[in-house]
Amino acid sequence: MLVLNRILETQLIDEIFGESLSREELSQMLLGYCKELAPLDVLEDYPASIALKYAHLLEFLYHLIMRTEPPETPISLPPPSPPMVPARPMAPALPMDMMPPMDFIQAVVELVRGVVEFRSNFFNSSNKAPVEKEILIPTASKLCSVGVQFVCTNHVTATEFEVEGDPVSFKLPFIKLNANTEVIIRNLVAYEQISKLESECLVLTRFFEMMNGIIETEEDVKVLKYHGILRIESMKDDEVVKIFSGMSKSIRLANPRNIEKAIEEANKYYNDQLDVMIRKFIKKCLSPLSNIIRKFWAAFVLIILAYEVYCSVYGCASKCKKSN
Repeated sequence: MLVLNRILETQLIDEIFGESLSREELSQMLLGYCKELAPLDVLEDYPASIALKYAHLLEFLYHLIMRTEPPETPISLPPPSPPMVPARPMAPALPMDMMPPMDFIQAVVELVRGVVEFRSNFFNSSNKAPVEKEILIPTASKLCSVGVQFVCTNHVTATEFEVEGDPVSFKLPFIKLNANTEVIIRNLVAYEQISKLESECLVLTRFFEMMNGIIETEEDVKVLKYHGILRIESMKDDEVVKIFSGMSKSIRLANPRNIEKAIEEANKYYNDQLDVMIRKFIKKCLSPLSNIIRKFWAAFVLIILAYEVYCSVYGCASKCKKSN
């Protein structure tokens, strides 16, 4: 983004006033582009000038999604340098000369920090991989069958399962899905896992892991579309199922409090329903009986096959005729 800013300045700007205008236009372009790409809702009153603070477009997109309130004051940008107009032919400038010194140093520091953290996380995970239990949460269609109402909320941190309301509600953020969503989600999750410290929660990662459990079939997609949680553009329901079913679990624990509580409350409410308890009890009781029936049937089939082999060799039909 720093390089884009510099290129736009040198191509379109001849005066100092014009340079400030180009930076504002670039900020507006980046903000509009990220709002269009974002799979989750973002703040409407986010200041555009904050866009040029970040060294990478993915970093800006992540903070745009995760931010709950706009910054109190826009980040002041460094004053633009005067346009470079060479008086005579010169050798091509080095890439580091294309950006201001402070911006270049900041970009290098951020890059080194990210590489070091990724390296430490990668090697530590092979030695001390945390034992994480699989997320078990009822699917959207199962929750809907026991009277749960899905309600659209404005942010991922507002995910909540409310038992006290009538009807019981499950608050989920609005999700926009299109052909590019899977790539964007995977990159956002990867960036969160690399950029966050070990002590910090992986909110976005855990949310999409939860959605992996909520969406398992096309029926789950239809339920969420009906309640306004999903908006699908140029995609089929089975393709949406593949997006969320392909989400792998993180190599480290990610326990944001609100999402963990929502998962716990959803499981508790669903398992406490009378019809669910009866189905589980019947399944538990019939499971040993079904095993016995399968073994008996297998033994019966083996006896029939053995009898047919014996008759094909020794001729059971001919013996029966002689005895008569």
